[in-house]
Amino acid sequence: MTYGKENNLKEWQKSDEITKSIEQAAANKVVNINAAVTEENITDKILQISVTMQ
Repeated sequence: MTYGKENNLKEWQKSDEITKSIEQAAANKVVNINAAVTEENITDKILQISVTMQ
């Protein structure tokens, strides 16, 4: 693995793209990703988002 500014920037950009993708999928399914995640609702939230991302 290469370390340095370029690698850090690439990793940050990849992370940012994933975050935006999850946010868009949640918005498309009207999932409130700002709501508290509990043991009771985690599976439902993950399924709602993952179905949209596929």
